[in-house]
Amino acid sequence: MKSVSTSELKAKLAKYLRLVRQGELVEIRDRGIPIATIRGIDKGQSLVTIPPSEEPSGIGKLKSQIENVPKTDIVGLLLEDRRKR
Repeated sequence: MKSVSTSELKAKLAKYLRLVRQGELVEIRDRGIPIATIRGIDKGQSLVTIPPSEEPSGIGKLKSQIENVPKTDIVGLLLEDRRKR
């Protein structure tokens, strides 16, 4: 079994997924404490798809926490900064 930190797993996910496909178990550790194990699916095992409990149509109705933000001319600010140099 390979052991990997969460940060290394994020950085090299494809590498560890290849190991799992080859039959290797991968233990994930957070600050040295084991929190999960990744293992491959048995070839004869079928996957079960669980549908969402609610339709995701409400996502577009979410409001931003940031309101009344003044619009800024980024290009203008960059040009002004360059002129000052």
